[in-house]
Amino acid sequence: MSKRIIYQFAPQICKHDAIGNEILAIQGLLRESGIESRAVCDFADEGSAQHVRGWSGRVPETSRLTIVHYSHGSPSHERVFASPEPKVLFYHNVTPAHYFRSTHPNFVEASEKGRRQLASLPGRVDIAVAHSSFSAEELRQHGFDRVEILPYVSLESLYEVEPDASIFERFGGDGWINLICVAQVAPHKCIEDCILVFDYFRRMIHRKSRLFVVGGWNGTEAYLRRLQRLVKMLGLDGVIFTGQVSQAALIAYYQIADALLCMSEHEGFCVPLIEAMRYDVPIFAYEAAAVPETLRYSGVLFARKHWPTIAEAVGILLADPEMRAQVVAKQRASLDYYSLESCRAKLAALLESVGITA
Repeated sequence: MSKRIIYQFAPQICKHDAIGNEILAIQGLLRESGIESRAVCDFADEGSAQHVRGWSGRVPETSRLTIVHYSHGSPSHERVFASPEPKVLFYHNVTPAHYFRSTHPNFVEASEKGRRQLASLPGRVDIAVAHSSFSAEELRQHGFDRVEILPYVSLESLYEVEPDASIFERFGGDGWINLICVAQVAPHKCIEDCILVFDYFRRMIHRKSRLFVVGGWNGTEAYLRRLQRLVKMLGLDGVIFTGQVSQAALIAYYQIADALLCMSEHEGFCVPLIEAMRYDVPIFAYEAAAVPETLRYSGVLFARKHWPTIAEAVGILLADPEMRAQVVAKQRASLDYYSLESCRAKLAALLESVGITA
C-alpha cells in the first residue's frame, strides 16, 4: 500500500517569500512528528526548487490531506479543490485591488479574481486557517463556518545564517542612526509615509541618520519610481533602496537597525515585525489591519499617521535607554506566541481535529 502523505499546495513557492518559507517550516514540523509531507506548486524559483515538486494538475491519490495556501486566485485552485481528500485552507489574505489602481492596473484583476475565487470555497474545505483575527473575520464574512487562528510558523534555519559583514563595515558603528522599513515595495505598504517620517526625523531630530527600505519591487517598479520622485522632491539624502537582499544581508540590516518603521495599511500578517522582535529592534507601527495582532500589542503603535509625532517618538525612545529596554522586553515576551514549541502543538491539534495523527 502506498504511504499516505500530507501535501501542501501553493501556485508558486519562492525563496524570499513568507508563504514559501512557512510551507517549508510546516513540512519540517510534520516530518519531525513522523508524518510524510510534500510541497507541490505550479512554479518554484531557484532557491526553492530543491525543496518542492511540480505537479501534474491533480492532487496525487496518496494524499491523506491537502493544505492549500491562498493569497491570490489561480486556475490550479479549482483542480486542487476538486479532489476528494480533506482540505485545510491557510488564508494569507488578498491585498485589496484599490491599492493598485493608480500604479499597477495589471494587479487589480488578480486581486479581484482572488476575492471572487475565495467566495467560492466555503463548503469545500474542512477548516480555514488564518494568522490573525483580522483575516479570520474576512473568512467568516465570505461564509467559512469553521475558522481557526494559528501562529505563523517561522523557518528557523533562515535565522542561523551568518550576517553579511559588509553591511556592518559600511553602515555599522559610525554614530549614525539607522532606521529600516522591511517590506515589498508595493503601494499597500505605504512606504511614502516611512519616508515622510524620516524626512522630519532627519531635519528636526538627528541629521546623521539613514532610512533603509529593504525589499524588492518585482512588478511594482511604477510605485518605486513614485517613491524616488518623493525623495528627490524633498531633497532628502540618506534614503537607501536596497532591492531584494540575501538572508545574510537581511539579518545584518536588522542588527544595525536602531528602529523599524511600519506604516502598512494592509497586512494579513507581517513577518518583518516578528523578525524585528527577534533582533530586539524597537518597532514603530501604524495600527492597521493585522499589525497590532502580529505585535501582540507590543512595540509603539499609532492610531493615525502624523509624521512629526511618530518621528518625535522615535527620537525620544532612542535617547532613553530605559524606555527602549522596556519596549524591547515587551516585544521579546510577544515572541513566545510564535515559538517553535507553540507552533508545533497548535498545528498538531489542528490536524488531530481532522483525524490526522502521527
